[in-house]
Amino acid sequence: MRLTDALQSQAELRPGADPQYLLIRRENPRDRRIQVISADLEAALDNPGGDANLRLEPRDKIHVFDLAYGRQRVIQPILDELELQSRYGAPNPIVTISGEVLAPGTYPMEAEMRVSDLIRAGGDLSEEAYATKAELVRYEIVDGENRSTQIIDIDLAAILRGDVSADVALLAHDNLRISGLPEWDRLWTVALEGEVTFPGEYRIRRGETLGQLLERAGGLTEAAFPEG
Repeated sequence: MRLTDALQSQAELRPGADPQYLLIRRENPRDRRIQVISADLEAALDNPGGDANLRLEPRDKIHVFDLAYGRQRVIQPILDELELQSRYGAPNPIVTISGEVLAPGTYPMEAEMRVSDLIRAGGDLSEEAYATKAELVRYEIVDGENRSTQIIDIDLAAILRGDVSADVALLAHDNLRISGLPEWDRLWTVALEGEVTFPGEYRIRRGETLGQLLERAGGLTEAAFPEG
């Protein structure tokens, strides 16, 4: 049985569901340890014979997320289970994405997980994301004595183009930060009143002059007194 046997079309999902990141909680029947696997239903439906159409196993539990209500309330119990399994030398397999994505938060780390997989887990980039580069913060234990911090620059533009060499493999506790476009949320507004052809509020760009704005507003009326 494969993923598309359980979910045979996107029409079975509720409105607002994310078909590109499904989470499968899998339990090993021998030692009862759990692992987490993500699935891309959209890719599986497009190519049912491909690797994206995962084989299911007994006791698998498939989570389908709603972008509008976040994911952490569903994921947190799984994260708690993973933390109980962590030991010295076997760190808690979690990774975090923050900044300009639709669903920032902490996610289970999968085998061979990369930056692009974490972005998919975070619901993809938001509209205001700075899609040129990102920052990965990595923590590592050195000789069992102390923790070092490493800052890795991520070529986000290359990853979005499909460049596999730029798609950095993740380690436990990695934190990916997606920046926003500078001044995205700043709205520069000017109100024009009186003897102009089209009075009202106008959005302006940095450096725009009064003359340019008056031209956009259709210029002055015949009754205008431009000297005052």
